[in-house]
Amino acid sequence: MGKRFDQWVVAILIASLIALVITSYFVPSARQTLTWALGLVYVASVIVILLIVERRRGARPGALSILTFLAVAVVYPWSLLGGARWWVKALVLSVAIHPIRFMANATFRADVLRAQKRRDARATRLAQAVRAGEPFESFALYLRPFITTDRLMVPVLPSDVSGEVHVYLDVETLLARSFRGEVPVIALGKSGDTVEGVARVTVSDRDWQETVEALARHAEFIVMVPLSRPGTMWELEWLKHSDLLNKVLFIMPETPHTVPDGVDAPQESDDRIFEEGVRQFEASIHMLNLQNEWVEATRVAETLDLQFPPLAAVGALYTMNPTTGAVKDMVPLALSMLTDSIGYLHRSVMRLGLLPRSTTAVDFLQDFVEAVGREGRTLEYTLMRAADGYAAWGNAVTATRLARRAVEAGQPHPDIATEYINALPARIEGLVEKRDMSAANRYADFASEARADSVLSALATNETLRSLDGLFEHLEVSSPN
Repeated sequence: MGKRFDQWVVAILIASLIALVITSYFVPSARQTLTWALGLVYVASVIVILLIVERRRGARPGALSILTFLAVAVVYPWSLLGGARWWVKALVLSVAIHPIRFMANATFRADVLRAQKRRDARATRLAQAVRAGEPFESFALYLRPFITTDRLMVPVLPSDVSGEVHVYLDVETLLARSFRGEVPVIALGKSGDTVEGVARVTVSDRDWQETVEALARHAEFIVMVPLSRPGTMWELEWLKHSDLLNKVLFIMPETPHTVPDGVDAPQESDDRIFEEGVRQFEASIHMLNLQNEWVEATRVAETLDLQFPPLAAVGALYTMNPTTGAVKDMVPLALSMLTDSIGYLHRSVMRLGLLPRSTTAVDFLQDFVEAVGREGRTLEYTLMRAADGYAAWGNAVTATRLARRAVEAGQPHPDIATEYINALPARIEGLVEKRDMSAANRYADFASEARADSVLSALATNETLRSLDGLFEHLEVSSPN
């Protein structure tokens, strides 16, 4: 609702004005009373929206935020319905509204930060109870390098990233929201280092390892972002040797990206309601080199006899088989393109077996499409990103299924799927040139499935088909012909 707040209040104001005009026409004597009544309804609606937005962030408005939002709410209807001269109202609207909205955003963030600090204090008490052997509530544990704080962006980047752009929601924030009503998600860290996220447990440098061990043993499940940092890699090794990998949900972060023309990505902000006073994005501060991080993490995992999946742009949630060290099950992350990202996260944890599954099993593809919440070109793009992920992970059958559904979504002109299919020979050849034969063979497996599929092969040009057939002869892939 964040960035759509202005649309909500403007819509309420327009509806109020229409109701006023209609009623005044039929009941002229009630015009003044109705004007005041509609103004009060509008002001009340602004406060209700504030309550809704703060509740979603696990906060509650303080007196100062209510006052500043009331001030914003009063200025809008007064500028249209007030009795002052038009130029006075225009001046107030143009000069005063921006500072007031700046203050409203600041008080809103202060409310959210206070709520976060309350959750931090509660998490610290919970950890103390766990270590002391005292009764404690159920919880989930979040393990990650501290450097990931505010660096796991969810929404897409704007097409022009040369200047400063807004900092949007973080994976950690959505993770905390997804389970806030069920089990609190807690992590070691410094209280207040994020406005809204996983609850921080304050612990000394001397005791952090013992605290992680105690919390990991008693957590309902564990979420880990396994990037190549010493502390996180120590946690991964300890989890393996402690036979706790069976309750770990691994997060492969999604690579920040832009979207093609005609694709509509969700645009919800995490730190403001109005546009004034927003935090700003700087690549050097808010982005990680995920490729290097993942390659190094994969190398360390191999020394522990664990097989991390290859990095895919769509990101992933996955579990591992403690016995074999291989990936047990996985689903794409894709949070940047989902309208129901919170519900999708929660259902994915159930689907991967870390929470009790609902009695009604939902097909993954159906659930994913519903979480996207859009049709047409947007759904086509999202499904092709997911298909690319499964191709990179070596699941050609699922990749083909997603690609077929993408073609259906993009009809009558599935341009995104068509472009992807025709780019496969160049992608495979590029991997061969880099001597990444494992990746080349995985994409070739998907290309073979696509070549044999009537829907996907129909998208390929004759040149693409000839190139694929030639590649199949030189790679460990059987031609579908």
